[in-house]
Amino acid sequence: MAKNHTKMRLKLLYTLLLLFAVNVFTCEAQNKKEKVLTQVKFSENTNAPLTTMEMSILTEAYGENLESLVLSKPQRLKDLKHLLRNRIQIVNAKTKDLSPFPLVSSQSTFKYYKKSFSKNILYQGLNFNPLQFNLNFYSREATTYRIDNTNYILIIKPQH
Repeated sequence: MAKNHTKMRLKLLYTLLLLFAVNVFTCEAQNKKEKVLTQVKFSENTNAPLTTMEMSILTEAYGENLESLVLSKPQRLKDLKHLLRNRIQIVNAKTKDLSPFPLVSSQSTFKYYKKSFSKNILYQGLNFNPLQFNLNFYSREATTYRIDNTNYILIIKPQH
């Protein structure tokens, strides 16, 4: 009887060890599949001063907080230049089915620093301000939105 009890304990121990090993290997494989974030590499163009249009976009987004939250913080300013100059793209996709893309207006407006944004979307070329909306600017993958009532899509490239 004692031998059977010992055999059962050993079987249980081996089963637990096997399950533990499978779990460790599964977790390790899953960790390797996750995209490793790399350091953000900024283009040379982020060293150039803000353009009039960029200053207008930032002023509209940050209002009276622009100086304290952006202009006085060199890294924050560089991040926003990188976003506006290299990661946001507006493309005319007139031959493409745009129905899968969420509308920009379906996203909430960004009212944290400036309370007066409205959802009246009228794309007029340079007048569109993507910082007006809570868009997914920091996804690990490209994110695409349709600009309401147009054939234009807004593409946000990942920063990594």
